Amino acid sequence: MISILIVSVLIPYACGQGCAPPVPSDIYPELVDPADTIFVRADSTFRIVLETNPSTGYTWSLQSLTDSIVALEGEPVYVSDPCTAGLLGAGGREVWSFSAISTGEGRIVFGLNPPGDVPGPVEIRQFDISIY
Repeated sequence: MISILIVSVLIPYACGQGCAPPVPSDIYPELVDPADTIFVRADSTFRIVLETNPSTGYTWSLQSLTDSIVALEGEPVYVSDPCTAGLLGAGGREVWSFSAISTGEGRIVFGLNPPGDVPGPVEIRQFDISIY
């Protein structure tokens, strides 16, 4: 009973006092809502950030992109949440970098794939892009 009380007091204290949510420009260069069109200048780079938790076995994959206007830049980078870094089962974000190579309209589609041999993604996130 005492240990439950201690944990319930310390967790809010640790998260509320010692760790503030990261400032997007510091850790996550660009947070993107799939409901909003991404507007980018040609010959520039941009990032799409997806919430993820590798401990679940689910993984994001690039399903498709309009490669006439956009190019993937390397592999995605996992960034753990600084408030929960080191905690078992804690999530974070995957940062995907792209180059805008030509003007036009397009789409980038990601799929969330479950662990094992389950066919196809269980969730789709699509981002519309307008490069000017």
